Amino acid sequence: MRAVSLQLKMHNTDDVELYKATAGIQLIEKVSSSGAYGSANSRSALTPTQLFKDPTRDATAVNVALRTLVLTPEELDALLNPKPPEPEQKGKKKRK
Repeated sequence: MRAVSLQLKMHNTDDVELYKATAGIQLIEKVSSSGAYGSANSRSALTPTQLFKDPTRDATAVNVALRTLVLTPEELDALLNPKPPEPEQKGKKKRK
């Protein structure tokens, strides 16, 4: 499947690469199938007017590509490895 990705690169004045990150944005093909078992799938390209219609998806790609640059290691770890919620103890009432 073909897709569009956002790639960010940062270089210093000596052209030394300081930062590089890539984040996927959107598939640029759609797959169609007749639904029959073992049938062949067909791919068709999306038109330019069908691309980048979801600002939330675009913003997510930018956030993913920049997060290792702007977040502390602790913030990045918390984002990528969220702690599960504490289980409620039986017989205790929640405080309001």
